[in-house]
Parts: sequence; structure tokens; C-alpha cells
Amino acid sequence: INHTCAGQRLDRFVAKAAPLLPPALEPALLYVSQHYAEEILVEQMARSCMMSESHFRRMFTTLVGVAPLEYINRYRIHRSLNLLRSTSEPIQNIAARTGFPSITTFNRNFQRCVGQSPSAWRKNAQKAHEWACGEKQPDGRFARK
Repeated sequence: INHTCAGQRLDRFVAKAAPLLPPALEPALLYVSQHYAEEILVEQMARSCMMSESHFRRMFTTLVGVAPLEYINRYRIHRSLNLLRSTSEPIQNIAARTGFPSITTFNRNFQRCVGQSPSAWRKNAQKAHEWACGEKQPDGRFARK
């Protein structure tokens, strides 16, 4: 999978979800955006919308197209893509900063959502950036400026 396409798919998912949702779910989405680095329980999301957890789960899944926990994981992966692209911070630190309880959980979710490991994605993102900015050619040679 092309790293840019996978990131753009996640970008579109996160960006499109908010404007299309009814106001009843806005507090939950805001809660996720403010607390994604912490443990989030669906009960907390439901409470922020003043709904029972079972009603919230049904409504969220129907309107968003994924279960609340899947949305949380995708949101966290989206945030991790930005950190992988823009920092040289160790992947384990990024996993912790984006709310994953372990590197194993992060790697599993990243692979499932993006189609490659975080380290492979970061390496490909760096190569693509270097090539796009004229720093390196696709074959790895430095471009003349």
C-alpha cells in the first residue's frame, strides 16, 4: 500500500466523520480528540452525549459506519501518522503518546489500518518526502540543485 494513500484514507475518514454527524454525537468526537492519548471507555463517550452506552453504540455505529472503539483506534493511528512523518521520535514513544497501551497493540492496529508496519511506513514517508522535495531521486541518488 502506498503510504500516502493510506494516510489520505485515514485523513478523509477522520475529516469527513465530524461534519456529517448529527449534533448528538459531537461531544463524543470532541472527547476523543481531547483525550485520545488516555484510556477512553465507550461509557465515557456515551456519557458525554447524555446517552446510555447501548443506545450510543448503536447510534454511533449506524451513523459513523464503525464501532466507537474502531473510531478511537483510527483516530489514534491518524495522529500517529503525523508524528511518524514529522518527528524522529521512537515508535514506542509515539505509540504511548497516541494512547495505545502497548507497542504490540499499536503495531497490530497500524498494520491493519495502514497496511504496513509503522517503521516501514516512516521509512517510505521519508523517502517520498526527500524525492518530492528534490533531496533524493527515486533511485536513492541525491539530485543536483
